[in-house]
Amino acid sequence: MPIHPILDYLWIIPLLPLLGAAINGLFGAKWANKIVSAVAVGSTGLSFAAALEAVREFTQLSPEQIPWVKQYFSWIAAGAFRAGFNLQVDQLTVVMLMVVTGVGWLIHIYSIGYMAHEGGYYRFFSYLNLFMFFMLILVMAANYVLLFVGWEGVGLSSYLLIGFYFLKKSAADAGKKAFIVNRIGDFGFMLGMFLLFRTFGTLDFVALFDKAGHWPAEAMGQLGTFTIACLLLFMGACGKSAQLPLYVWLPDAMEGPTPVSALIHAATMVTAGVYVVARSHVLFTHAPAAMLVVAIVGCATAFFAATIGLVQTDIKRVLAYSTVSQLLPRCRQRDSRRGRRAGYAPHGRPQRQDSLDLSDDVDRHAGHRRCAVLRRLLFQRRHPFLRFPIGKWRTCFVCVRIAHCAAHFVLHVPPDFLDLPRQAPL
Repeated sequence: MPIHPILDYLWIIPLLPLLGAAINGLFGAKWANKIVSAVAVGSTGLSFAAALEAVREFTQLSPEQIPWVKQYFSWIAAGAFRAGFNLQVDQLTVVMLMVVTGVGWLIHIYSIGYMAHEGGYYRFFSYLNLFMFFMLILVMAANYVLLFVGWEGVGLSSYLLIGFYFLKKSAADAGKKAFIVNRIGDFGFMLGMFLLFRTFGTLDFVALFDKAGHWPAEAMGQLGTFTIACLLLFMGACGKSAQLPLYVWLPDAMEGPTPVSALIHAATMVTAGVYVVARSHVLFTHAPAAMLVVAIVGCATAFFAATIGLVQTDIKRVLAYSTVSQLLPRCRQRDSRRGRRAGYAPHGRPQRQDSLDLSDDVDRHAGHRRCAVLRRLLFQRRHPFLRFPIGKWRTCFVCVRIAHCAAHFVLHVPPDFLDLPRQAPL
């Protein structure tokens, strides 16, 4: 038996949501909602359990074994270019794995109650599972090529989920808007990858960052290879994380179902841009001009989006602008070399934002009497199940309560509590 059963077979973690998406997509139209729910929630729950086991095994690795990289097969071979289906786990991957699988699984459970009386029930859960598959590929990829596959996949899933109510013109337009705006950022991301391959001859993270680490850092104001490559990668991050000037798609994306807003636009997809900047930290530390641009864009977006949110009358758009305003300051913290707290901070925001999104949705859909009960229970210390009325909102409330507790934990836990063994410069 393998010493590290999950770390040796990392492909199991993204494969489970993909199987759920395929099964529901192919056969869900003929199944009852309960079966569709069981497949979707079961696949993501198993993925979450596998991720927890992977994290447990990761904590037992020696520093020499980090990052843990597994090479499965060669995917692209053209001349000197090689791109394999390689997955890796390091400290950053561990944080994102917990966010994507943990928060994603809870939102799948919440969606059972939310979508119970909607058409296209099987289609919705198939899209949700597909999104989780691509997001896991993005955060576990060991090279920029495979990361870009997940990058484009979450863009496709976002388009499908935002436009889920495709008979509604505003929803269809919002889906197309998100898709087109993200393609603008993705064009810059591709150019950045091309420049990195031309310069270093590889797109594998370990080899590329090792070569880049031996290069001298560029001076402030110098427009060299590192600065250009980082700015192009950051262009893609601006599109995914809805930063200036590519922020316009996120507020309109609230046309999709509320679980979509929570899963994609509060918990995981919009953090993909932050993840790419953090993953490319070796490159950014060699480009002080690029770090300055990240800091300026992050601060400007935070102020700009927050002021817009002050005058919005739709609560979902207020939450959308709140999301926009909070993302890139995380990158600013990391690129300002406040490494310990910055590396810890990004996984606290999703729980807080999800608790707001889901609480708002319960408040909008439940009657005034049930809303009053929910408000009392959320902010009282009594056990919620003792007084909560039995009904279709129990599942929704459980998820909201768990997200609320998770946010409370993240806000009050000491900064060093979740620190994992470090490998320089992480």
